[in-house]
Amino acid sequence: MDTGTSFLLGDPNSIQLISRIIGADFRTGDMSCAHLNNLKSFWISLGGFKFEIAPEHYVYRDPEKKTCSSAWVPSYDSPFWVLGDSFLRAYYAVFDMKDKKVGLAPINMPLRHF
Repeated sequence: MDTGTSFLLGDPNSIQLISRIIGADFRTGDMSCAHLNNLKSFWISLGGFKFEIAPEHYVYRDPEKKTCSSAWVPSYDSPFWVLGDSFLRAYYAVFDMKDKKVGLAPINMPLRHF
């Protein structure tokens, strides 16, 4: 996870497949805004827990230009995935540097009174 990265970086083969699924151009990330309501969420597994990446988190919309682009970006320099702001805006993240842990909770989690 990286708060200094806006995108979701991953291996080029996986990103190419994701781009094909969502109808984005693999090289530029450009995609049509016409079918956003038909896009599905992706789920990733971290530490045995599943985390949703919804279309509103992996598609950037520019209402002024009326364009859309994918936040899924191929990483040619890194052998691991980087979950940037596109992922982190959906989750509260707590970084425990002492014990080398990260805690995550959905931002839209309902408030419970005990």
